[in-house]
Amino acid sequence: MKASDLGFGVAGALDHDVLRVVARRVEAEGFRTLWINDTPDGDSLAGLAVVAAETSRLRLATGVISIDRRSPAEIIEAVRRHELPEQRLVLGIGGAVKPRPLVRVQQALGVLGSALDCKLMVGALGPKMRRLGAEHSDGLLLNWLSPEGARQAAADRDRDATRFGRAGVEACLYVRTALGAEAGVRMRSEAERYGQIPSYKANFERLGVAAIDTTVAGESPAEIYEGLDRYSGILDEIVVRAITSDDTAEEYLRLIDAIAS
Repeated sequence: MKASDLGFGVAGALDHDVLRVVARRVEAEGFRTLWINDTPDGDSLAGLAVVAAETSRLRLATGVISIDRRSPAEIIEAVRRHELPEQRLVLGIGGAVKPRPLVRVQQALGVLGSALDCKLMVGALGPKMRRLGAEHSDGLLLNWLSPEGARQAAADRDRDATRFGRAGVEACLYVRTALGAEAGVRMRSEAERYGQIPSYKANFERLGVAAIDTTVAGESPAEIYEGLDRYSGILDEIVVRAITSDDTAEEYLRLIDAIAS
């Protein structure tokens, strides 16, 4: 799998000095996109402003901004305040809080699309949200899928896009990836945590896998490559969601180099 087929993902709370180092290396090694999670303690759009200043061609993506926490108006204001280059920007959004999360996500896509000239993607766990993304957005951001689950998601995307007469609906998948024993411990802890979240637990049961079965871990670059290569050719972009033990620049660079090598 080539770096140009890959994105690289980090947490929104990552120190901006580390993020600068990571962004430069990710672009230099030919990755397609740098994704930043949006969390209560980590502003993805502020992080992407840092990345934009350090790069010239890398796509800048959020994965994902919850409209349950940040309104479309707030997102638009932040994009403009940070002067993000919209031609490189991919806004991933999602929503799960009842009532009517599907309606609210669709409405948010309309508001964002009318104000910003960037790609819009939907963070989609279940089939209804995936269908909405195929009909109303530029793509789907998927999460916690085995290669078999990714193939089914790709087939569903193709079916839904054809049904709605939509061409070029992208599908990207976060694959949590850890190099080294200590990073592997942290990843197993995260997998256990997600496995207890009701919506994710139900999805894992539907797929017949455990959360840890959807991750890639290894002690060597060869093991990382082999794990990621299982996803080769299935979706438009595999996002290496980096899991490290201490979030140092050195750890991220080791993982980037392992993949690039």
